[in-house]
Amino acid sequence: MLRFAARPDKAFREIVTECLAIALDILVNEDQSDDEAMSCFDQRLAAMFTRAELARAVKRLSEAHEAKVLYMPTEYHWLILADLLETGIELHNQAADAFGPRRVGSVLLGEIDFDVVADIYFWDTDFLIDAKAFNTMDAEAKRQMEFSEGVFGAVNRLKPHPADLEMALWPTDGWQSEKGLYRKGRSYPQRQQS
Repeated sequence: MLRFAARPDKAFREIVTECLAIALDILVNEDQSDDEAMSCFDQRLAAMFTRAELARAVKRLSEAHEAKVLYMPTEYHWLILADLLETGIELHNQAADAFGPRRVGSVLLGEIDFDVVADIYFWDTDFLIDAKAFNTMDAEAKRQMEFSEGVFGAVNRLKPHPADLEMALWPTDGWQSEKGLYRKGRSYPQRQQS
């Protein structure tokens, strides 16, 4: 399983599963040229990965997502996940707007709020920072922001070294889930009002 900031509920697991499967289907479809396949993804990914490299990374994410042990994604993986989830959620929401709640795997979902999903499940979105803004920060500012080692490469759209795509095994200690995010046929996630 992928080590998100919060333990995924059933709905989020299904969203991730479906987004990874759709992306992999696009990448391995031999009826499409490389340009056609890669045009389905954010240009940032096309600048860092070939089609075959992106397919391997997505396949590895999918395998880790289905594993019984926890894997911590790298900054490059977070960038891939953000793109796949944002695009998949956007397509889901277009269908839900037109036809009502839609099935995502075994769950029925209305509109999905990507920003709230990212707030709950992503540790941060440092990998989306503008390269120029990141590169003009001094070392002290970067230290205070607590950027991980992999942020530089992802922000600057550098091709990843194979080591940049190695996910670490992670312990499950203290991994909490948010309760009550999924309600059948309703928008997702449903946050408790305080």
